[in-house]
Amino acid sequence: MFVEFSEKEWWFLLSGATVIVAAVVFFHFDKRKIALFLLVAGTFLLGCFVAWMNDFLSTWDEQFHAVVAKNMIQHPFQPMLFKDPVLPYDYKYWIANHTWLHKQPLFLWQMAASMSVFGINIYGLRLPSILMHALVVLLIYRIGKISLNERTGFYGALFFAVAHYPLEVVAGIHATDHNDVAFLFYLFASIWAWFEYWHSGKRKWIILIGLFAGCAFLVKWTTGLLVFGLWGIAILFNAEKRKKISSYVSLAVSFLIALAMLLPWQIYIFHAFPNEARHEWMMNSKHLTACIEGHCGGFWFYFQNISVQYGTAELLPFILLLSFFIILFNIRTLDYKMVLFGMIFIVYLVFSLAKTKMISYTAIVMPIAFLSLAALIDALLASFDRFVKIRTYQILVSSLIGIIVAYFLFDINGIYKRVSYGKYQENWTFYAKTVEKKIIDQVKETLNTSGYVLFNANYMYNTYAGIMFYTDHVAYWFIPDPEQISSLNQQGRRIAIIDFGDLPDYILNDPEIIKIPVDDEETLYRRSRLAQGR
Repeated sequence: MFVEFSEKEWWFLLSGATVIVAAVVFFHFDKRKIALFLLVAGTFLLGCFVAWMNDFLSTWDEQFHAVVAKNMIQHPFQPMLFKDPVLPYDYKYWIANHTWLHKQPLFLWQMAASMSVFGINIYGLRLPSILMHALVVLLIYRIGKISLNERTGFYGALFFAVAHYPLEVVAGIHATDHNDVAFLFYLFASIWAWFEYWHSGKRKWIILIGLFAGCAFLVKWTTGLLVFGLWGIAILFNAEKRKKISSYVSLAVSFLIALAMLLPWQIYIFHAFPNEARHEWMMNSKHLTACIEGHCGGFWFYFQNISVQYGTAELLPFILLLSFFIILFNIRTLDYKMVLFGMIFIVYLVFSLAKTKMISYTAIVMPIAFLSLAALIDALLASFDRFVKIRTYQILVSSLIGIIVAYFLFDINGIYKRVSYGKYQENWTFYAKTVEKKIIDQVKETLNTSGYVLFNANYMYNTYAGIMFYTDHVAYWFIPDPEQISSLNQQGRRIAIIDFGDLPDYILNDPEIIKIPVDDEETLYRRSRLAQGR
């Protein structure tokens, strides 16, 4: 398929690809520090390419995360969706409430800090995810080097750097977007710190394990403490360490550090916002036993959707299975095997048994999957090196295989279809998103002073969230009834409404209400299709 990118997109794509190819070459010429720097830089550039490919907020989660993060710039300790709730609301309704505790706050603080520097736009919004995604490659490299060998670590990092699914999550395309990127980073950072501690024995890593685990909790609740379960397993499977009290003391100290990180926020929200905090904790606990918001699936849900994360090649499941056997055989110690495969086993088992299912829940094990693929590639290359002793040929073949595998993992055509809105006939939802952006711009132009209450903002799903991100108006998705209009008038509020040709007479005849007409036939047609769920 022919893809069409803008000049900016081509620059990020070609620059990122060139830098990553250079990283592969430098690695094979034993310039390891330069290679790692280039790999991180190239990953960052590819992240910019994908994340900034469109200029709209993705449907559902990203829209709400963006609005809450924007409001946290001025109110960091009260996450809010509707900052100025002029009408009654249900605090249990996370897409239309006031105080917003649907997610833990760390990733939102990061987005707020970024936007306070770079502006309230998709560039500032997505920059923290771009950076964290790029840094994960260093963690993969170190874990691979410690548990296997340096080439496996580098190739595992390379494959993660270019894999399409994590890049698309960085772009906000998949639920739950930046929350999942931050969670993967902090959780995997805690696993990395554990490997460094187990490898070196230095106590500073005990502190870092606790800090990163606490941060992971402050992104995605109790799953962030997974490292401590894996640590306990490693102790039990180590004949020497399980007999030493110091092994358990180290784990306990690190766990207490994590608690010191996560408890203040939990205590604060239960004191400041008891109803909202209690409700969200209750809903979070129900993910195991109930199908929340229609996110359902059977036990094999994640195995059936493996192609979404890793690609659609028919041999893919067999390649991954073979890769897991290779890495299991090659990992240096039983401790490391139990941690890496314990993580895969626990994550897939728990989320497969849980009633609520979302594809990104298992994305946290993708770094290990790519390390496994790298171990398979390394085993093949080691066999080649034994037969071909000429160093130049070894470097050439090793570099080419790494680059070719990386190219297929990147899936540029798939990224173009899923992220870019340049090919409307293949994904008309993204065309509709561009129209939605035009409507938002029209609202900004018409209501050139702040403080309006805007209604009927429902061209796309949850257009009202996008309007509240790009403007300072309060926006609702519905047409107000006479009682709501009267209430707003009594509050001295200025009212505006988007007119798709469906307004009742009591609004059309009210000269005080500003109407923002949308009369483009294509826009109205596509809105009708959306309303019909087509």
